[in-house]
Amino acid sequence: MLPVVMEAPANERDWEIWFFNHRDSHDRIRQRIAADTGVLLPDYPIGAVRMENFKDFLEFNSLLHTDMNLAVRAQGSDLQDLDPNDRRQLVAWSNLHWLEHQLVEQRLGL
Repeated sequence: MLPVVMEAPANERDWEIWFFNHRDSHDRIRQRIAADTGVLLPDYPIGAVRMENFKDFLEFNSLLHTDMNLAVRAQGSDLQDLDPNDRRQLVAWSNLHWLEHQLVEQRLGL
């Protein structure tokens, strides 16, 4: 599932698959942090996102990343600035974003 999060979506169907797998990764991370530490991280609406609400997704996703990175003492990146229609930006953002998921999942043994 995590490899899908690394891919930069190219069309609506890719985004649907990406959002599903991304949500799953965050759910597993939050569950493991809760199990390991007793800390319940907030849940934000990052599931199926309409592209006209993409800025909201970026904000909620950034909050999730801040929370998970603090919980595992990992440094994060600014993931709030992205034009999803700019392919170059999207590829660079996808790589940074995936690296954070990979690091956190690795630290949690997922």
